[in-house]
Amino acid sequence: MNTKITTKIILFFLTLTTIVMSFSFYIKNKNNNHKGSLELESNREKYDFGLTPYQQQIKEGEILFKGFNIKPLAKFSANLKVLGVENYNLGKEAELSPVDFAVGWGVMKDEENLKNMKVSQGGRWYFLKWDKEIKLSTREIMSNTANIHIIPKSEYIEKIVKDIEVGDEIEIGGHLVLINKDNWRWVSSLTRTDTGAGSCEILFVDYIKKVK
Repeated sequence: MNTKITTKIILFFLTLTTIVMSFSFYIKNKNNNHKGSLELESNREKYDFGLTPYQQQIKEGEILFKGFNIKPLAKFSANLKVLGVENYNLGKEAELSPVDFAVGWGVMKDEENLKNMKVSQGGRWYFLKWDKEIKLSTREIMSNTANIHIIPKSEYIEKIVKDIEVGDEIEIGGHLVLINKDNWRWVSSLTRTDTGAGSCEILFVDYIKKVK
């Protein structure tokens, strides 16, 4: 057989294979997104979204997730303003939680207050600085903000999480959790009024949506 013809035949089949594989990937990805979207909307029905975060203590057994034992402590849902986003890729925490959201609700969603506020994050903490012009007490500011360690429950939710930016308003729902692996332990705060070490929420997220 002519060498040129043979080369053309090989190139044709290679191109055809690439097209078929790309189409198969597109269909699989489309189906996964559709399934993820349906699950997300179904999960929304489990949660309440008011002016302040909703929390309900629960008693549930541990589940195994990515090699970690996760025990749900409380059901949690909220409508929040995203004040900061910080990504992490080092440490055991990052194996589960690749990002922290600094968030606000109530008076800390008000742009008049936020324009006098500087938010920064690092080392799985968040830091707030504000001008004297702000007409809020320190207690009001701290009890209407939080730093949430986000644990996406699925790849679909992780995609949404990666799309969240500072300034977005989101609905989010899931469980505040206690995590164990070997001798390592990580536990969520269960109150919005604490500060310092251990005051961040660790949220195992099964619902999230950008609403603004």
